[in-house]
Amino acid sequence: MVFSVNFVNVCAVDKPSVPQFSVKFIDKSYDVPPTQTKDPYTGETTTQHGYRVNDGWLEVTIKNQPFTIAPHNNSRLYYLAQVKGHFGGDDDWFTLAPTGADLGYVEQSDPGYTVILGNGRYDSGVQLDFRVKAVIGYPFRIPVIDLIVEAESDWSNIQTITIAFSSLERPSQTANFNTPIIDPSDPLQQNLFWSY
Repeated sequence: MVFSVNFVNVCAVDKPSVPQFSVKFIDKSYDVPPTQTKDPYTGETTTQHGYRVNDGWLEVTIKNQPFTIAPHNNSRLYYLAQVKGHFGGDDDWFTLAPTGADLGYVEQSDPGYTVILGNGRYDSGVQLDFRVKAVIGYPFRIPVIDLIVEAESDWSNIQTITIAFSSLERPSQTANFNTPIIDPSDPLQQNLFWSY
């Protein structure tokens, strides 16, 4: 019996660069107006006072990096963003996973920037740390979704933001790459922090 063995020439995958990113807290807070109800049996009117609901989104914007897909494989460039409380330890990092992202890995999108959104239901004054890394790999879906990692960057520098609802603070840091113009009068851009 004769066996034949075929060797596949697999090219080494270059390690991706450490991502450059920015973090922005988008204040989506809203007011619930007061309501009055009348008891149908006693005729008494009950007033429920209005209140404010603090709510928002965390937006991580990553500057895309050059990546060419080899014609013979399914490798893609993904980003993984993590967040933790500023005073937590190394075991407290968790993935900022948008809906539909396999295991939190978000494929690089076009053009220029990849955006990852996460819920920002935190109290005002909370400090959060963020870090991002780039991963080259391909999805493997049997029996569960997984990502076969071929190469990954180191983690980025940690960036810290403080959650501030309806804050009038201006950005405290500036990016070292081309970014959209920041309008300081726009309340959605007033809590913009950049990493490098």
